[in-house]
Amino acid sequence: MNFALNDTNPYPFVDDIFSDEDGVGYALRMADANGLSFHKLVVFLTSSPRSYLPHRSAPALAFMFGGTTARIERALVRLNPDAGMRAADYAGHTFLRRRHLRQMHPQICPSCLLDEQRALASWSLTMMCCCTRHGACLVDRCVCGRPVSWYRKSLLVCSCGRVVFDAYKNRVPAVNGALAICQQIEYLLGPAYFRLRSPDSLLGIFDGITL
Repeated sequence: MNFALNDTNPYPFVDDIFSDEDGVGYALRMADANGLSFHKLVVFLTSSPRSYLPHRSAPALAFMFGGTTARIERALVRLNPDAGMRAADYAGHTFLRRRHLRQMHPQICPSCLLDEQRALASWSLTMMCCCTRHGACLVDRCVCGRPVSWYRKSLLVCSCGRVVFDAYKNRVPAVNGALAICQQIEYLLGPAYFRLRSPDSLLGIFDGITL
């Protein structure tokens, strides 16, 4: 698949990435919208089948799907050797350990996927354990037993063919302490510290620290 880089939007369905959306999730969402398999997209951009898209893919994704390069770059994991050999940047933050980011196997909230039709950036943080919108634990495996991967049939369908949100009708409720911590994480992760939690949260004492 080749196209001229001086064309504006080579695919018919275009959209920019949401401020709370994961970069690889954005690529999967837009590939779905344009009838393009994630496998073909990854091979085209990286010349090899992978379970994720590297940071250098951002300009091509913006070109193909009409997004803003800087916003897509922000939502893709970028190695940051200046901060340490194991450090990486993601969503405007530097993580000193790449293991704090689930680059290949994110978690999901099946209800959010159904309602919002996009994968949230917070799901790629290992410290996130529940969905603050639905009060349920995040899911990291399909009912078939496979770990959740970006490398699947579509945003809503596992590589086994099962619809991801339909596989978890019996959600596991999250405990209040976990919800409070995840609300604080979302607050710190959000652009310009967009306040997502209650202003009287006891965890507000940690507003000044980094993720």
